[in-house]
Amino acid sequence: MNSWRKQRLAKLKKQLSESSSQKEEAGGKAASDRDIILPLLEGRALEVLRTAEAQYPSEMGRIEVELAKLIREGGISGPITGEVLFTLFRRLGLRVRLETKIIYFEDGKAKSLSEKIKGE
Repeated sequence: MNSWRKQRLAKLKKQLSESSSQKEEAGGKAASDRDIILPLLEGRALEVLRTAEAQYPSEMGRIEVELAKLIREGGISGPITGEVLFTLFRRLGLRVRLETKIIYFEDGKAKSLSEKIKGE
């Protein structure tokens, strides 16, 4: 009976080590997907990507995998701007809400629209 327990314990340890190595591989793949996407982002694309991740975390995981796949296969080769990324998310049904400000220059100073309204 003692040998049976040792065999069972060895089997469980092996299963545990296999499952942990599979999780590490999956985690490494997600990181590599992101590493593939980030160098192509240009302008405000990183801001759009981070905002979308904050608002739609589960959907963005799948979108990042597909974007990385397209980049690897050569479907996307050029830079990805913030406008292009925002349009992609809209077409996929994700309404990413970005913080926007209207700023104008008056007498060499940058003023927001709210300051202009309050000042008059």
